[in-house]
Amino acid sequence: MTSKNYIVVAKQLEDNTILLSFPDFEGLTATADSEENIQTIAAKAIKTKLAELKNSNIDAPEPKKIIEISKNLQAGEFTAYVLVTEPPSLNTLKDNETLKSVSDKVDNFINSDIKKSLPEGKEHFLGIGGAALAILNTLIFPVYTLVGFFGIVGGGANFFNMGAIYILFGLAFLAFSGITIYGSLNRDLKFLQISALGFLGVFILCYILVFITALGNSYLSVGIIKFVLYLISASLIYSGYRILNSLNDSNN
Repeated sequence: MTSKNYIVVAKQLEDNTILLSFPDFEGLTATADSEENIQTIAAKAIKTKLAELKNSNIDAPEPKKIIEISKNLQAGEFTAYVLVTEPPSLNTLKDNETLKSVSDKVDNFINSDIKKSLPEGKEHFLGIGGAALAILNTLIFPVYTLVGFFGIVGGGANFFNMGAIYILFGLAFLAFSGITIYGSLNRDLKFLQISALGFLGVFILCYILVFITALGNSYLSVGIIKFVLYLISASLIYSGYRILNSLNDSNN
């Protein structure tokens, strides 16, 4: 649901009623018996119109600018904003359906194809494997950069020549990997959920920041191999969590 400020144009008639028109909705009018009732009556009229548009699969119009409306006002007319919470538009509904479809396909792939390839009772090894790969990626491949292959000749462990914030990212990867291993061994879904979401969040934030500043720092650990390994780690950790969660739901 989204809220928008639509414009109502009001004009007092000779019988003291107030005629309301709506520039965003051609042909829509209403009447109010006092200025105090303008907002209530205008909001009701707009909501009714929005519902009609939704039933006809027509997107709600974007509100016009009040400066545009003011230029064409007639004598005795004045404007007011009307805050209206509108139903989701057709495009929004389609976008939500698309996202849900993609999410369902990912869950089906994890809980069918990946799950079937694992020995029964060994599902927790997915998370452990993803965490172990992340730890190795953090500690062994910090020297792989955009401007140098492994950088061993140039000084080796360039991880410690990065800025403090990137060292913190490395420590965060290690911390969430440790939580993942603990949660996987104990099949603790709460810990696994925290580690899966935390790892994904750190991964996304880290590489957004890293790729923005990478070209100016020869020591920056942003290589494609490192990126792919973290991506694989995140996928394994998330898959392990989803499978253990589905098993827990089926047992309950």
